[in-house]
Amino acid sequence: MEDIAISGVTTAAQQADEILDLVRALSRGPGLYRLSDVFMAHQLSRPGPGLDHLIAAAKPVLSHDELRTTLQTYFECDLDRQRTARRLSVHPNTVNNRLNRIAEISPHSPFTLAGITALSAALTVARLRAGGPPGPSSHAQG
Repeated sequence: MEDIAISGVTTAAQQADEILDLVRALSRGPGLYRLSDVFMAHQLSRPGPGLDHLIAAAKPVLSHDELRTTLQTYFECDLDRQRTARRLSVHPNTVNNRLNRIAEISPHSPFTLAGITALSAALTVARLRAGGPPGPSSHAQG
């Protein structure tokens, strides 16, 4: 019975370390985070051919700093182009032009639900990869 309890604590500690890694990689502010708060990023941090395809398809956008920043800000502003323009200190037409450019160079359009989902996931994966592979926690004590 004691071995089961210790195993549960070990599993919980490993999961807490993984969540901490994700929160840091996503540049989230201080606070209490549960797996339910970062579940999408947690799932996207797991390697696989689907992720490789997603990143390859989004590469034209992800490799262009201005488009990538515009897209990230657009998502952070809940798809509000006016707010995005204010945050980026550009004219709203500039945001529209950049979103149209993203739609031209990517198989995923920032104007459709499927495209928004794919592009948001690709941005999350790119941020996680830039912060290092969260996979099995680098904080866990063996």
